[in-house]
Amino acid sequence: MWGLGYRLISDDIDGTFWASFDPSSRKDRLYSAFVQDETILVRDRLALTLGSKFEHNNYTGFEIQPSGRLLWTPGERYSAWASISRAVKTPARVDHDGTVSYSAAIPPSTPEPTQAEPPAPASRLSPTGDTHQPEW
Repeated sequence: MWGLGYRLISDDIDGTFWASFDPSSRKDRLYSAFVQDETILVRDRLALTLGSKFEHNNYTGFEIQPSGRLLWTPGERYSAWASISRAVKTPARVDHDGTVSYSAAIPPSTPEPTQAEPPAPASRLSPTGDTHQPEW
């Protein structure tokens, strides 16, 4: 069994104060293909399926996602299987180009936190022990 896929995603997103995209418009293409084959190891009892998906996207490039599955059928009404595979999450545009702005404010009715000692002034100590103020 085999298959092919293609996806074109085109957008133009106006940013807001809270969220923006850079660039604001973009076209993304996703190409994919898969192959899979089942081999009977023991007739009516044991089957092995091997396959892989191959994908190319604009963010991570070429990805291979192999898989294997073993199916055991000990009786007519029962079966058990085990599988192993590699899966890849295709990044979304927001993962790559999105920016979210946020801020935190202390409401006026909330008392400010106290400190054990005041913050140190903006200065530095030289190896000789002299204090130098920064030259802004």
